[in-house]
Amino acid sequence: MKKLAAVLTALVMALTAGIAAAEAEPFALNGIYTWGMPESEILATLGNVRVEKESERKLTYLDPEDEWLTFEGLSCEITFGLSADQLVLIELEFDERVASREVRDALTALYGDGTEVTDPAAFADLEALSDPDEIELVDDDPQTWAQWTAPDRTRILMITDTEEGEAKVVFYTVPEA
Repeated sequence: MKKLAAVLTALVMALTAGIAAAEAEPFALNGIYTWGMPESEILATLGNVRVEKESERKLTYLDPEDEWLTFEGLSCEITFGLSADQLVLIELEFDERVASREVRDALTALYGDGTEVTDPAAFADLEALSDPDEIELVDDDPQTWAQWTAPDRTRILMITDTEEGEAKVVFYTVPEA
């Protein structure tokens, strides 16, 4: 009986350590892009792709031209947002052939169930971090929003244009308090 208790205790400790290690793992989109990554490293991952660089009030945006990325098997364009040469925001705009339901299902598979957001004030932290006009958080077209939280102070916002059915996902990091 003591042997069984010792084995069970060791098993519980191992599982707890594994869960803690998984939760402590830093966010990495597609296993490549991590928070705090400098512009030079981002550009190195893109190779010889032409990148449009635009500085706004709060962030500098890097927009690889005609560069398509695959996120969980779904085709999208990517834009990076940097503050003080540190990656703090990633925006994915999905090809119109990708249904917003597919995007939502991929996010749910990775991060669990999202929360429906009915009031854009819910993502005030994103507006404080970024340039809302650049990301087009609120648009003239009807939209729906859903939000997830991931490890490493990562927040995820999915914006769906309900008329066109197009989806955009913004990953961003929230500074430590």
